[in-house]
Amino acid sequence: MIETSSINAFAAPGGMILITTGLYELLDSEDELAAVLAHEIAHVNKQHHYKVIKQQKMVEMGSNLFQKELSKDKENAIAKKMVGMGAELIARGLDKDSEFEADRDGMVLAARAGYDSSAMLSVLSKLQKKGGSDGSLQLLFKTHPSPSDRMTKLSSVLSPELEAAAVVSSASSRILTEGK
Repeated sequence: MIETSSINAFAAPGGMILITTGLYELLDSEDELAAVLAHEIAHVNKQHHYKVIKQQKMVEMGSNLFQKELSKDKENAIAKKMVGMGAELIARGLDKDSEFEADRDGMVLAARAGYDSSAMLSVLSKLQKKGGSDGSLQLLFKTHPSPSDRMTKLSSVLSPELEAAAVVSSASSRILTEGK
C-alpha cells in the first residue's frame, strides 16, 4: 500500500500490485477491493506494461537516431518537438483498449474467485461521482479513460454468466473499515 491521498492502483513490472490509501479508503467492500486487484492482475496477465516498456525502448532508439540526424541541422526545431511529443505520448502509459481489456478480464477474474462481478462498476461509479472535486484523481484521469466510458464499455460486454455472478460475496464485508 502506498500512503497517499491520491486515488490509484497499478501493477509494477514483475507483477507487484500497489494500491494507494486514497483508493482503499474509497472502497466499501472486499468485493470492490477484489475488483480493483483483479483489474491490475489482468494487466499483468495480458503483459500490458511489458508491451509499453518494449514500445518505449523502440521509440527511444528511433528518437536517438533521429535526434542524431537532427543535431546536424540546428534549424529543425519542429521535428525535434515532434520527437519529444511522441515520446511523451508513449510515456503516458497504457492505451484505452488495454484499460478496457483489464476491466473486462478483471470482472471475469473477480467472479471466478467468488466475488461480485459488478463490483468494478461500483468502483467506477464512485470514481465518476468523485470526479474532479479535488486533485486526488488527477493522475488516474490522465492514465485511464473516463469512468463513464469504462462503465459503458463494461456494460456492452456483460454476459449472462457475469450477470449471474453479480451478487454480493460472503466475504464482501471483510474489508477493514476502522479508521475510515
